[in-house]
Amino acid sequence: MNYKQLLILRLSNLTEWKNEREMIVSDPKKMLGVSFASDLVTCEFPDDHSGFVIHGYYKNKVKLYRGEYNKSGLKHGKSFGWREDGRPAWEEEYRDGHIVK
Repeated sequence: MNYKQLLILRLSNLTEWKNEREMIVSDPKKMLGVSFASDLVTCEFPDDHSGFVIHGYYKNKVKLYRGEYNKSGLKHGKSFGWREDGRPAWEEEYRDGHIVK
C-alpha cells in the first residue's frame, strides 16, 4: 500500500474529491490535530509524491492557510497564513515538524 492509500484510509472523514489531486476534508482536527477557522479545507497530493499540502479558506473564500506536510503527516516545507482581507499574515518554514530558523 502506498502513502496515498494510507492517507486516504487515515482521512476516512473526507467528503469528496475536488479534482483528481485534491480532496475536501470535512474534519481537519481529526486528521492532523489542528483546527481551522474556515468552512473549506482541502488536501492536495503533489505529483512528486513527497507528501501533501493543506489549504484552508475563510467563509468568504479568501485563502486562510497553506501548509506543506511530509508523508508522515509532519509539517515539512513552507506554511503561510493570510488575513481575511487577503493580506499576508505570516510565513514559516518547517523541517520534519520543527520550525527552521
